[in-house]
Amino acid sequence: MKFSICTPSFRQFEWLKLCSASIQDQEGVEVEHIVQDAGTGSFLETWMHGRPRTRLYVEKDEGMFDAINRGWRRATGDYVAQLNCDEQYLPGALKNVGGFFETHPEIDVVYADSLIMDQSGNLRSYWKAIRLTGFQVAAGGISNPTAAIFFRKRLLDEGFYYDPHWKCVGDAEWSRAVLAAGKSSATLAIPTSVYAVTGKNLSTTAESAAEIAEWEATSSMLTRLLKWPVRAYNAVFRKILEPPTRTLSSVSYYRPRQPDSRHRVTDITLSTRWPLDLYSALRPEPHREIT
Repeated sequence: MKFSICTPSFRQFEWLKLCSASIQDQEGVEVEHIVQDAGTGSFLETWMHGRPRTRLYVEKDEGMFDAINRGWRRATGDYVAQLNCDEQYLPGALKNVGGFFETHPEIDVVYADSLIMDQSGNLRSYWKAIRLTGFQVAAGGISNPTAAIFFRKRLLDEGFYYDPHWKCVGDAEWSRAVLAAGKSSATLAIPTSVYAVTGKNLSTTAESAAEIAEWEATSSMLTRLLKWPVRAYNAVFRKILEPPTRTLSSVSYYRPRQPDSRHRVTDITLSTRWPLDLYSALRPEPHREIT
């Protein structure tokens, strides 16, 4: 049971330290961490020497999704994923995902739950994964963070790489193409990753907004007409059926001010009302962790 995890990197060393540490301490699986760096600096090569699960490739690329494609072409694992620098895995994440794949050989893609933290390392909300269809992605966006998406390498063997035309919405187009092709998916109702809202996330840029509009314009008229009902369902109506908060007995994760060891929080209650909490996490307001 081997995982290939690809991380695109460019001048995000402070976050990469957390991302890498969360892969190095995964237990119960074999894992290779493929870091595609666009030229951060020679110090990164020295730092990587002490990380046996890491394979570093320093080369210019045409953007994040091109970098991930390069890493995925080097993947040798049974299961593949993308983990950006500002994301990390929780303890046991890969073992849990691998076990699910092993007992469900018919499943191609797994969507797992996630946690959201702010740029200071405070946990803000709980992101519950939803099972998607190609239509839902085209009409309402990806709805699940890439940090909690895992798939079998056979999808790469069949040619399901990112479309290099898209620089910001490549993940949404990939999910749409995979699901539209009839590939099977499932949700894993446990948190496997932490997504950091840093204020510099690609999805918050003006370039991303412009490309989303361009991408949506490629959809059918029916899909465009149903965009807002689908988004309302994902963001509002679906939430009505869920409890407003989720309490976790224990969470161990890496924080920017504590990059060398996991910070453990017990009995923490998080809101499930995404996306509101995602955007409020951008505000530098005090947050009290419940320990």
